Amino acid sequence: MGSQLLAVILLLQLFRTGSRAVDQKADENAGSCWSIGFTHETCCGSEHGPEGNTECWDDVYTFESCCLGRDLKEAGCDSGFFTRFRGLVWEYYKEGRSKPALIQQWPRILANYDARFLLCAPAALQAHLLQIEERGFLERPESVMEQLLSYTQNLQQATGAAAPGRLDLKSWPLELGLERLRQNVRIKARQMRFRNFPDVTLVLSYCREELSWMNASFSRRVMPLVDVVVVAKCVDVDGVAAVPFRHLWRSVEQLDVEDLPLRADECSAYLGYLHHNYYKLPRHMVFVHADMPEHIGAGRPNIVDDTLRALSRGASVPFAHLGNNRVTMRWNPHLMTPLWKGLFGSTIAPAPGEVSTYCCSHMVVSRERALVRSRRFYQTALELVTSPASYFYLPAKWRPAQQSKAADFDMKGRLVCQNMMFLWHVIFGAPLHLPHRMYDPSLPLFLKTRNIRTVYLEDDSL
Repeated sequence: MGSQLLAVILLLQLFRTGSRAVDQKADENAGSCWSIGFTHETCCGSEHGPEGNTECWDDVYTFESCCLGRDLKEAGCDSGFFTRFRGLVWEYYKEGRSKPALIQQWPRILANYDARFLLCAPAALQAHLLQIEERGFLERPESVMEQLLSYTQNLQQATGAAAPGRLDLKSWPLELGLERLRQNVRIKARQMRFRNFPDVTLVLSYCREELSWMNASFSRRVMPLVDVVVVAKCVDVDGVAAVPFRHLWRSVEQLDVEDLPLRADECSAYLGYLHHNYYKLPRHMVFVHADMPEHIGAGRPNIVDDTLRALSRGASVPFAHLGNNRVTMRWNPHLMTPLWKGLFGSTIAPAPGEVSTYCCSHMVVSRERALVRSRRFYQTALELVTSPASYFYLPAKWRPAQQSKAADFDMKGRLVCQNMMFLWHVIFGAPLHLPHRMYDPSLPLFLKTRNIRTVYLEDDSL
């Protein structure tokens, strides 16, 4: 199916010079601000105030474009809405940055596709390509094929119905959109050649938590394609029995990790799994807590289920955090410097403000990224986060009683593992400043569009 899909994409260009008669003659006012009962008087009259009659407007038809500027039917792709959209898609294809404005705009174009196609066919086609790319790793190949054929028909209609000089396809990155789809097909083909495809494991940190949420969080189509490893951190627990509908997963097994002398929450589970399975890691691992819905949302759809689905259908993700929020804790040098040096054996550590990442340690990691570190590294890191010695790094060493009291408080709060949130992406080879998913060129589009929190962004032009 992958080769057939690639063939269809390569044939799309053949339709550029084709033509097809429009099924029905469009109304001469179609696309104008003043159609379907709208008039200049009812929308722009001064009695409605400085913004006109708000019931007349939407994202495209605005007071500025209809009352103060050229009629949209005449402006077409040169209107403000489509000009902004074109700039956003060029930025996405050239730099890999999908701004929130882009993520909001293309579904709105698709939601009113026929009307937007009539005003600016290239914009509608571009939105269609973005949708195909975003859904390509999540849907069955037959569904993707149908969307590509629909795109082809719409492109053929646009080239056949456009007036001479009115259809400027070259100013839109349609070719880049098609090339992105070709790249994704090639990625799928490479992944599916591996003998154990799909090779995806869900690694679950577990003690005695309630796991009924798994029933609502993971789809039945995903479960048979994914292995589950329950990393049991508490003695005398049956993690396999705790997994609901465990017979639906491809496999469910338990790995016991000694979480002594100190509990280290998910840190000991993740590090213990990587150390124990170092020489037999799957191609992709998705690490989650036993309280996953608190961090990524309850029910479906959710970013973890979508990630598992995409990986099982050929996506390749080197590393990505899957949580909603960014880390907002302060980088405390007194705490982070000893932890950094203890993990990486470095003589120096980053300063406050140099490390930024996502919160709460839910992530997808490829085998290649996990193998950036040696097996000995994971063993040493596991020993560090579960050792009382890692807590005795606070200042005021000349006051042993005070330091011991502070360390005891931090051990009860398992502070070391909380601070590890700053460091997981560094362990797996990502830069100190981990960009927002929507700005990360290494990630597929579906990961850029989920769990967006614009409150953490500093760019006012979004």
